[in-house]
Amino acid sequence: MRKELLYLNWITKSYHDNIILKYVNLNVFENEIFAIVGRNAVGKSTLLKLIGGYIAPDKGTIYLHEKKISLKNHFDALALGIYSIHSSIEIIPEMSVFENVYLGLIENRNSGFLFNKKRAYQKIAHTAQHLMLPISLDKSGRFLTALEKYYVEILRAVLNRSSLLLIDEPFMTLNNTETNLLKKLLIKLKSQGLSIIFTSHKVIDLYELADRICILKSGKTSVIFENNYTYIDLQNKLIDLLSGCQSASKLPAEAKAGEEELRIESFCVPPYIQDLSFVLHQHEILGITGLNSLALNNLMDSLWGLTPHTKGKIFLKGKPILINNPRQALKNKIAYMSDVDSNYPQIIQNLSILNNLTLPFLERIFPHPIIHPRMENYLAVQNSQFIPFQKNQWKNKAQNLSYGMEKMLALARWFSMKHNILILNEPLKGLDLDSRSKIILHLRKLAANGTSIIMKSMDFDDVAECATRAIVIESGKIQGEVKGTNITTDKLLSLSLKNREEFYV
Repeated sequence: MRKELLYLNWITKSYHDNIILKYVNLNVFENEIFAIVGRNAVGKSTLLKLIGGYIAPDKGTIYLHEKKISLKNHFDALALGIYSIHSSIEIIPEMSVFENVYLGLIENRNSGFLFNKKRAYQKIAHTAQHLMLPISLDKSGRFLTALEKYYVEILRAVLNRSSLLLIDEPFMTLNNTETNLLKKLLIKLKSQGLSIIFTSHKVIDLYELADRICILKSGKTSVIFENNYTYIDLQNKLIDLLSGCQSASKLPAEAKAGEEELRIESFCVPPYIQDLSFVLHQHEILGITGLNSLALNNLMDSLWGLTPHTKGKIFLKGKPILINNPRQALKNKIAYMSDVDSNYPQIIQNLSILNNLTLPFLERIFPHPIIHPRMENYLAVQNSQFIPFQKNQWKNKAQNLSYGMEKMLALARWFSMKHNILILNEPLKGLDLDSRSKIILHLRKLAANGTSIIMKSMDFDDVAECATRAIVIESGKIQGEVKGTNITTDKLLSLSLKNREEFYV
């Protein structure tokens, strides 16, 4: 018989008049990996923050090991063995891995002059060796990969003797190879007695990891079920339970590509992109992927003039153009949505949701100094399918939006105006099944109506679902190209691993 570790009883949480969680009931067993899924802004991250002690419930009770607990802050949760890993991991870049891990250990708080560096180093090194983590304790935090940052957090969790690990969207910033390595590590942690709660929008993550799955619906626990399904059956069950979701595989076929719209010749963006050339056609969704996220982000930013390119030419409908800044790009009717986690986020937290929607187009829709609320409200109504807020919520600041809703707001902004070329950096990352289907349908509608789309994604499944043609970039060069129904996850992975023998085990 399984032993219960955590129990939430009638948990309710609201901000002002907005109810986020309402009468949530769920339990987590010892030695279990428990997944929480649901649409964007349904309260998944809020629920994890509540269990981790970062926020307090308005109503309800939390039980740990069958004892009622009260968490005043996340240090209380940490002392009880509850460790949280947020979707955005903070590492002190000036410190080594050892120093970053050490700072996160609760037993070392206020240690002062009693600090014994040699003993602490040996203890952390022994734990890293026990978990078989391929990371140097002397490596600077500045140079850590996304996966190595998770290694730091997991070292902290294990050394803090945690019994429950909370992870919000753990695979969102990882490529396919890193994702598989982290999954193997989480399964190992489970075998060593750790229970894990994680959130994810990807069916494959739930299928490969979760023992049980909890569906959150409108802030309530809809259903909790055992994960004993095949992949296809699980996908269909999730679509049915989340309601209104359309499977991407059932979406209509893409429009055929037309004449050349954009051509990039001998593009160079140091230090990763060297002598890169490709073409974008009308009616086309061009997927760009690979294993080096930083390189592809630099390329996307450079195409819109956010970062400089040292060499190369850009042609629009066969004519050379200059794009050294976003104004020049917009003048040529080229729009760009950067990744929410990039160095150039496009959502300004202190502005309202409505102001964020209209910000890039103020001169176009409001040529005079006066901003007309009716026009802003019209744009809000036009984009309600992507960001279905109530009328009074449009004036709320964007700082309280979930990751998924930030992404939908950024997408709706560029969908609201006509562009010849739309460049999207990770448009499907962090979106629920229903939102993903809406976005894919809309992208195909835009492409059919003449918009040319570049879609960069580190997720091969996203590229395979959405793109009409895909190119794989590794070591700054195109490794291969795939078209139409030949765009599969396996094919993209094979091209990405080409000339990279170190990825074969």
